[in-house]
Amino acid sequence: MEAFDAGALHLQHLQALLTQPQMVQALASGLPAEAALNCLNASPLPFVSADALPKGQAYESFIFEQQSVPTRDNLHDFFGGLMWCQLPQLKSAMNRLQAGEIARDGASAKRSALRNAVTLLDESGLLLDAPDAIWQALQMRQWQRALLDLRPQWKQVRYFLLGHGLLEQLSLQSHWALTAHTLRVDVAAAQGNWDAAACSALQSQVLPRLRLGQKPYIPLPVFGIPGWHAGNIQAAFYDQQRIFRPLPHAGSATAST
Repeated sequence: MEAFDAGALHLQHLQALLTQPQMVQALASGLPAEAALNCLNASPLPFVSADALPKGQAYESFIFEQQSVPTRDNLHDFFGGLMWCQLPQLKSAMNRLQAGEIARDGASAKRSALRNAVTLLDESGLLLDAPDAIWQALQMRQWQRALLDLRPQWKQVRYFLLGHGLLEQLSLQSHWALTAHTLRVDVAAAQGNWDAAACSALQSQVLPRLRLGQKPYIPLPVFGIPGWHAGNIQAAFYDQQRIFRPLPHAGSATAST
């Protein structure tokens, strides 16, 4: 598995797992990813070598049927495994949805809108609990207003980066354009439980919007988040339209709550 900085900013929300003595020892000794994850005893499903996945069988179907998670020895699968430990209800719900779609359509079929949406959340998702003013500005892609002008309100914002592909990119080759697919959650209503909040948002926001043909997430370039880049205290930082893109033409589907 590739080396990474376990204390990096984008991994702060996972410190309770990464700093457990058994994980620290596993990483220091170079254990394979599945063995390191199993040391935590925190996932509802065990992690197994990627060799356990038969050739031709869909990954999500195998997890659903065998109740174990094939894991390659790389950061991508390691961070995905940490999410099984941190957000087991959400990961289980997403797996059920994926496996159901595969059972209906076949593994080789073009991904359905539901499979695409679940994959985006799994790979690059960000859960965001934010005041209405910030969320509305993000929906309208008013980047300077959301991320600079309203910065005092970010003291009320809570977020959880769950996309394991995004975590991998931030750990290995981060670049300014890295963007999260952002889902609004209500952590207070879930009594501080991110897992429950995410499951609720999946059911109440993502699935209904997909049925209406809408996009369930909004994009958020992660280096625009206050504190994530030294340059984002300047208005000019948000003028980079190749990163902070304006809202598409009227008539496109947007996420709302």
